[in-house]
Amino acid sequence: MIQMTNIGTAKHEIEEDIASSVSVPTSVSTSVVGSWSDAASAAVLPVRCKNTSAELYKSRFGSGGRGRCIKLGNSWYTPSEFEALCGRASSKDWKRSIRFGGRSLQTLIDEGIILPHATSCTCAACCDDDTATGPVRLFTPYKRKRRKEDSSSRKSNGDDSDVQTKEEAWQNLAEGLDSNDYQLIEPVPAIDPLIHLKRLEDMACQINRLAMDFRRGVDDLREILTKQNDKFQREKDAAILAARVEAQVAALQPEAATDSTLQPALDSDSIKKCANCNREALAECSLCRRTPYCSTFCQRKDWASHQVECVRGVTTDAGQQSIMLIVESAEQQ
Repeated sequence: MIQMTNIGTAKHEIEEDIASSVSVPTSVSTSVVGSWSDAASAAVLPVRCKNTSAELYKSRFGSGGRGRCIKLGNSWYTPSEFEALCGRASSKDWKRSIRFGGRSLQTLIDEGIILPHATSCTCAACCDDDTATGPVRLFTPYKRKRRKEDSSSRKSNGDDSDVQTKEEAWQNLAEGLDSNDYQLIEPVPAIDPLIHLKRLEDMACQINRLAMDFRRGVDDLREILTKQNDKFQREKDAAILAARVEAQVAALQPEAATDSTLQPALDSDSIKKCANCNREALAECSLCRRTPYCSTFCQRKDWASHQVECVRGVTTDAGQQSIMLIVESAEQQ
């Protein structure tokens, strides 16, 4: 009897040990779950992305792409910016890249611990402006209605998963494209339109004045160019005529010792005056021997009126025409 009692006592002790050993993990897991829930209910959550740790402030949480709620050092970042800062910009999925207590932020969103705002929200958290008074608009996930037919239930389930994935991708893309920089546009003061009209009229008058001055300058320049062209043409014609006369004189008197067309006055007793300038003449035309000149310049100037009288009584060779003779001074002879 004593032996049987000892065996029963030992068996009872073993059962108690087994029960206590089995109950220990249950209490531990319950305490872990309770501690995570308590930590998640705090206003500031320690979060981590890869090897970078920061703090997430629930009161400043926005849509993910807007609302700088994560503090790293002295700087504030949105979840998308914090994800890019940690080297996960290519994933475009901050809900799963950023983790808290070993779980992603998607878990906190699913359990309703943090509520993401819509991308069109204009509250103070999303605008990063404490003075903003816009309403809070929460993000509403898109849910597709399921079909009631049993035959198409499997296909609809597959389509729902595809649509849900596409909607999540579009939501992530929209959050990534959100701009975090805002500028307040100052109101434009009211300006009288008559002031602008007056300025335009002044500008038009100034433009017309400049156009008239420019036109006047063009006309003056055209007149100057016309006068210069006429002068150059007269000088050119005189030079061509003089060169032609010299060539013809050289052809008529090939054996002459000199090629002068001005001869000294034979009658030195009487003082003759130049037919052109009325100064004392020291030579005369070598062709007619009647018209006195003081220089070849005066003979050229007087040739237009003198050539008819000069060649009238001169007998020319056959085939030869009347020519003008270029005079030279007595000193050059």
